[in-house]
Amino acid sequence: MTTTFSLRPDALPAKLTDNAWLVEQIAALTDRPIEEVQQRLYTEEQQIGSNVMAAMERMGIRPHVWSDDLVRFYQQTDAFLYELVAWNRNANKVAIRQWMNEVFGRLPSFSLDVLTYGDGIGCDSLYLTQAGHRVTYCDLGMLGKRFAQSLFDAAGLPFAPTDDLTGLPAEAFDAIVCLDVLEHVPDPPSLVEQLARCLRPGGLLIASAPFFAIDPQFPTHLASNRRHSGSLRRLYGRCGLQLVDGRPFLDPVVLSKPPVTYQAGAGGVMRRATVRSGAMLLKVARWWSWPHRHISRMLQRRGYRYMVDGLQAAPAAVVS
Repeated sequence: MTTTFSLRPDALPAKLTDNAWLVEQIAALTDRPIEEVQQRLYTEEQQIGSNVMAAMERMGIRPHVWSDDLVRFYQQTDAFLYELVAWNRNANKVAIRQWMNEVFGRLPSFSLDVLTYGDGIGCDSLYLTQAGHRVTYCDLGMLGKRFAQSLFDAAGLPFAPTDDLTGLPAEAFDAIVCLDVLEHVPDPPSLVEQLARCLRPGGLLIASAPFFAIDPQFPTHLASNRRHSGSLRRLYGRCGLQLVDGRPFLDPVVLSKPPVTYQAGAGGVMRRATVRSGAMLLKVARWWSWPHRHISRMLQRRGYRYMVDGLQAAPAAVVS
């Protein structure tokens, strides 16, 4: 298969719009009946996080607390496949991918060495590869990695996965993408430090972490990490990373390892001011997070494919 690279590839992978292919892939990866996969994928798009919540409750794992049981859950569960499929074809996530490509376009080099850390089913990695970048995928979940391999195979592109962040050479990447990962780990500052080590001088870290979202629908978000909500200087600045760009409320934020070569353009000053203002508001969530969680839930309910396609009437219609 011949693949054509594009400066603006489709931010929604074609296979993520193919419900029949999705169900068949998940069923094959998890050895579960087609009907069960249909129902679980449909349920996930009605309420994001439903499969993870049910699985953790069934296994008796305490939510929002790091434990050996939680580590085993990450390694063994298939619940995240459903959550990641639903989220990666949500309109909000698609918009983030498109925005990320614009950010990379402001760097001096066109084709970048990129590390995607915690990319789950590999949608960000595929998108950036299609845009002409050399991407290394890093995630601990075996099922997610196998799904990502299937996405790359379907696109006719080489897949370069790794399991070990600590084994990667220092200053090996022009950019690192770490979206919706830090809220899950027991020591976010340590992870940021490891990522900064892998960045070349002038490189970018694009990161997002809803630390405030200690909510029943996200039981793997750690309550101990809420103290990092809105943090810029203490979480990223301690590693020498400098704010250069971002979307409101750090979703995501763009930081550079000096010397800064990123050209933010005419609107850069305003965007950075907006990011800092959003960070101040997010700091309130360390003590009172209800407004942040409420707004986040409202935004997440928008843009799911099943709902847009009018398939919510009956689960059996999902793969029609």
